[in-house]
Amino acid sequence: MTVFHDDPLVRSRIIEHPDDWRLTSEHRVTKTGGGGQLPGMSTLAEIESAAAALPAREKAELLLFVAGQLRAEGAPLPEPRLFTPEQLQAWMDEDEADMRKFRAGE
Repeated sequence: MTVFHDDPLVRSRIIEHPDDWRLTSEHRVTKTGGGGQLPGMSTLAEIESAAAALPAREKAELLLFVAGQLRAEGAPLPEPRLFTPEQLQAWMDEDEADMRKFRAGE
């Protein structure tokens, strides 16, 4: 589990007891049972900024974590996106062109 917090003591406590912590509706990380607010990231903007600074692998891990939390809460899924055949073909053509460049060493 990756924990996104600057304070090593807080990070270790979150790792040791992950079910004791939650993200509140005010976008603050709090200890369940009224334990109070953590120093560091407390607003959605701060969390977004920290997420933007992560390496791609950790961003993917964060995305999977948030998706799991939404699923566990029973949050509704977004509506499926619909694409025209022309959009799909354009993406496939672009992908094939990129693969040709990659194989050519460009």
